[in-house]
Amino acid sequence: MAEEKKPKIDLKARLGKTMVGAGGAAGTPAPVVPPAAGSVPPPVIPAPVASPAVPVASGGRASIPPPAGIPVPPFAAAAPLDNPFAPKAPAPPPAPPPKPAEIKVEVGAEAVEAAKKSRKFIGVAGAVGVVLGVGIGWSFGVNAERSRRESVSIQGAADLIKDVEASNAKVKELAAKIKAAGDSMKQKKFPDTFATELGALNIPFDGDKFQGKGVGSFDRETLKLVFQYTTDVAALNTRKDALKSLFSGQKKAIVDVLEAKPMVKYSILVTKGAKGAAASLVPMSEPFLLSGDWPKDYKAQDLVNRQVLSLSRYDSGEPFSTAQKQYGIPLEPVSVGAAFPNDISTRVLSELSKTATILNGVKAATPDEEDQAGVIRSGELLVEALKKIAAKK
Repeated sequence: MAEEKKPKIDLKARLGKTMVGAGGAAGTPAPVVPPAAGSVPPPVIPAPVASPAVPVASGGRASIPPPAGIPVPPFAAAAPLDNPFAPKAPAPPPAPPPKPAEIKVEVGAEAVEAAKKSRKFIGVAGAVGVVLGVGIGWSFGVNAERSRRESVSIQGAADLIKDVEASNAKVKELAAKIKAAGDSMKQKKFPDTFATELGALNIPFDGDKFQGKGVGSFDRETLKLVFQYTTDVAALNTRKDALKSLFSGQKKAIVDVLEAKPMVKYSILVTKGAKGAAASLVPMSEPFLLSGDWPKDYKAQDLVNRQVLSLSRYDSGEPFSTAQKQYGIPLEPVSVGAAFPNDISTRVLSELSKTATILNGVKAATPDEEDQAGVIRSGELLVEALKKIAAKK
C-alpha cells in the first residue's frame, strides 16, 4: 500500500527537458521546471564548460590547468617540471653592482692643519721606531758577538795554560843543562854531551800557539805577558842554537883554553914623566909558567917604539925605569885573561851571558827602574793570569 501512494517520476521526461534546455542557444539558460507537488527535486548538474586548448609547456610537456572552482594550492604556482632531455637556456649575466653614492665632506682649515701635524708625528714616530729597531738589533748583535768572543777566550785561556806549562818545563830543563855545562868548564873540563843535548831540546811555544785562542779579548796585562813570553821563548831558542853551534864547531879551541896552563905573558914598565909616574904594558918575548921559576931578567917588546927591551924583574926599591936601568913587573895571567880574553873565550862568555839574561832576567840598576823578569818567571806569571780567565766558565 505504501508503494502505491508514492508518486512515480518520469526520468525520461525530465531528462528530455533538461537536454532540450541545454541544447538551446549558447549563453541562454535552460528553463527551470518547478517540481511537482510532493516530488523530490532533481540535482542540478552544471552545464559543461568548453575546454580551451591545452597549453604545452617548454620542454614538450603538457600543462593541464585545474578545473574551475577548485582552489590552486601554493605549489601549483611554481614553474612546471622541465624536461631533463631538453636543452638548457643560458643563465642571464649578473647585474652590475650599484654605483656607490658620492659623499662630499667639507673640511675646515683647522682639520687640515691637524691632519698635517698628525702625518708629521706619524713620520717622526716611524723614523724613531726604525732607529730604535736598528739600535736594538745592533745591540743584540753586539752582545751576542761579545758573548761568543768571551766564550772563545775562556776556552783559549784553558788551552794556553797547557801549552805554557809544557814550554816552561822545557825552559827549566834548558837552564839546568846550561848550568851543568858551566860547572864543568869551571873545573877545566869540556862538556862533551852539551851540544848534542841542546840539539835534542826545543821549547815548543811560538805565535801559532795563541792563534784562534781569542787572546784579543784578554785583559791588557795578560795580553802583555803573552807577547813578552812569546818573544822571550823565541830569543831563548836562538841562543840555544848559537850555543850548540859554538860547542860543536869550536870544541878544540875551547879545550885548548880549558887545558892551557897559566902563563905569564905580560909585564908592566913603570916610568916617571913630567906629570908623574906612568905604566906601560909590554908583552914578553918568552912567556913563562905562573907555577914555575920566574926569571930575574927577560926580554919584552916595546910595541910603541917597536924595539926589544931588556928588563930586570922588579924586586924592591924604586920601581921607576931609566935609560940606564929598566924594571919589569910581571902580570898574573888570570887578570889578563879576564881583561883581554881570546876570541873563543869571548864568544863562550858572551853566549852564556845572553842566555842567562833571558832565563833569569835583569835586576834593576836603580830603585826607579823595574826588574826585568826572565822567561822562567814570566811563564809562571802568565799561567797565573790565564787561570783567572779560565775560571770564568
